[in-house]
Amino acid sequence: MDIMEFRHPARAFIERQIVPDTASILQSSVSSCSEDAAFFRLMHEEPNALDGFKS
Repeated sequence: MDIMEFRHPARAFIERQIVPDTASILQSSVSSCSEDAAFFRLMHEEPNALDGFKS
């Protein structure tokens, strides 16, 4: 058996489970960063936009 053909049992789990999970985590954190950026841009351009929400 060629050493390069050897696949560790955990590798299939990593490829099937951990890689997609990490990709989705990165995707969601990128989208939340863009939402935060939009919020901070709104606050910068319209500083009184949330006055109705203040307690």
